Amino acid sequence: MDVQFRGRINQSIFDAAAIFATRTRQPLKLVSANDHIHSRTSAHYEDRALDFQGETLALDGLAQWLRYRGYHVLWRVPGHWGHVHAEQEKQ
Repeated sequence: MDVQFRGRINQSIFDAAAIFATRTRQPLKLVSANDHIHSRTSAHYEDRALDFQGETLALDGLAQWLRYRGYHVLWRVPGHWGHVHAEQEKQ
């Protein structure tokens, strides 16, 4: 199933990840937005989060890049070993 997202916040996270992927030549795959089953209070349901998969070293760099850009990132923590979760804080 294709991942679908909407909203300015999701687009800004996606754009930041795309810049990282282009600059580092590391392929990334968008695997989730507001289109899968997440925890009941997930930011995905508010269109504030995206999940990405890729090679481990690429995901290490992506997590660092997204944190630098001000996003809350879950990576290498329970429930987030196979993907980077990036979300915008509530405004």
